[in-house]
Amino acid sequence: SGPKTRNECMLLRIVSRSGGERMRIGIDRPRQALKSLLQDAGIPVWQREALPLVFCGDALAWVPGIGLAAGFAAPPTGTGIAIAWHPDEPVTGVTPDAVG
Repeated sequence: SGPKTRNECMLLRIVSRSGGERMRIGIDRPRQALKSLLQDAGIPVWQREALPLVFCGDALAWVPGIGLAAGFAAPPTGTGIAIAWHPDEPVTGVTPDAVG
Protein backbone atom coordinates (compact mmCIF):
# COMPACT_ATOMS: atom_id res chain seq x y z
CA SER A 1 0.00 0.00 0.00
CA GLY A 2 2.90 2.36 -0.61
CA PRO A 3 5.83 3.72 1.42
CA LYS A 4 5.46 3.97 5.17
CA THR A 5 8.81 5.58 6.11
CA ARG A 6 11.15 8.19 4.74
CA ASN A 7 13.59 5.49 3.55
CA GLU A 8 10.94 4.07 1.23
CA CYS A 9 9.84 7.41 -0.22
CA MET A 10 11.19 8.49 -3.58
CA LEU A 11 8.52 10.99 -4.61
CA LEU A 12 6.59 13.56 -2.59
CA ARG A 13 3.20 14.95 -3.61
CA ILE A 14 1.70 18.18 -2.33
CA VAL A 15 -2.08 18.26 -2.41
CA SER A 16 -5.06 20.03 -0.88
CA ARG A 17 -7.28 18.38 1.71
CA SER A 18 -10.00 16.19 0.33
CA GLY A 19 -11.34 14.85 3.63
CA GLY A 20 -10.86 11.54 5.37
CA GLU A 21 -7.08 11.80 5.69
CA ARG A 22 -5.50 10.00 8.64
CA MET A 23 -2.06 10.39 10.20
CA ARG A 24 0.02 8.64 12.86
CA ILE A 25 1.89 11.27 14.90
CA GLY A 26 3.72 8.81 17.16
CA ILE A 27 5.13 5.33 16.55
CA ASP A 28 3.22 4.01 19.56
CA ARG A 29 -0.02 5.85 18.72
CA PRO A 30 -2.90 4.89 16.42
CA ARG A 31 -3.64 6.74 13.21
CA GLN A 32 -5.95 9.68 13.85
CA ALA A 33 -8.26 11.68 11.64
CA LEU A 34 -6.50 14.77 10.31
CA LYS A 35 -9.64 16.77 11.10
CA SER A 36 -9.26 15.89 14.82
CA LEU A 37 -5.53 16.67 14.83
CA LEU A 38 -6.17 20.09 13.26
CA GLN A 39 -8.97 20.81 15.74
CA ASP A 40 -6.71 19.81 18.65
CA ALA A 41 -4.00 22.15 17.28
CA GLY A 42 -6.50 25.05 17.37
CA ILE A 43 -6.37 25.72 13.62
CA PRO A 44 -9.59 27.43 12.45
CA VAL A 45 -11.72 25.72 9.80
CA TRP A 46 -11.06 28.42 7.21
CA GLN A 47 -7.28 27.89 7.55
CA ARG A 48 -7.51 24.09 7.49
CA GLU A 49 -8.96 24.09 3.99
CA ALA A 50 -5.93 25.98 2.61
CA LEU A 51 -3.20 23.80 4.16
CA PRO A 52 -0.92 21.90 1.78
CA LEU A 53 -0.58 18.21 2.65
CA VAL A 54 2.64 16.37 1.80
CA PHE A 55 2.18 12.73 0.83
CA CYS A 56 4.76 10.02 0.25
CA GLY A 57 2.91 7.58 -1.96
CA ASP A 58 -0.47 7.15 -0.27
CA ALA A 59 0.89 7.97 3.21
CA LEU A 60 0.32 11.42 4.70
CA ALA A 61 3.84 12.50 5.72
CA TRP A 62 3.62 16.17 6.79
CA VAL A 63 1.01 18.80 7.62
CA PRO A 64 1.65 22.44 8.62
CA GLY A 65 0.72 22.93 12.25
CA ILE A 66 0.95 19.20 12.95
CA GLY A 67 4.42 18.22 11.73
CA LEU A 68 5.81 14.93 10.46
CA ALA A 69 4.02 11.63 10.62
CA ALA A 70 5.69 8.84 12.57
CA GLY A 71 8.37 7.10 10.54
CA PHE A 72 9.24 10.06 8.31
CA ALA A 73 11.74 11.92 10.51
CA ALA A 74 15.43 11.71 9.66
CA PRO A 75 17.64 10.17 12.35
CA PRO A 76 19.65 12.65 14.45
CA THR A 77 22.87 11.87 12.55
CA GLY A 78 21.25 11.17 9.18
CA THR A 79 20.34 13.30 6.22
CA GLY A 80 16.86 14.29 5.23
CA ILE A 81 14.86 17.12 3.75
CA ALA A 82 13.39 20.12 5.50
CA ILE A 83 9.85 21.09 4.61
CA ALA A 84 8.84 24.70 5.19
CA TRP A 85 5.61 26.45 4.35
CA HIS A 86 5.32 30.22 4.52
CA PRO A 87 1.67 31.26 4.26
CA ASP A 88 0.64 34.86 3.74
CA GLU A 89 -0.93 34.68 7.21
CA PRO A 90 0.52 32.60 10.04
CA VAL A 91 -1.51 29.51 10.86
CA THR A 92 -3.17 29.82 14.24
CA GLY A 93 -1.88 27.35 16.79
CA VAL A 94 1.36 26.59 14.92
CA THR A 95 4.59 26.46 16.85
CA PRO A 96 7.98 26.82 15.10
CA ASP A 97 8.68 23.11 15.78
CA ALA A 98 5.51 22.06 13.97
CA VAL A 99 6.17 24.17 10.86
CA GLY A 100 9.51 22.84 9.67
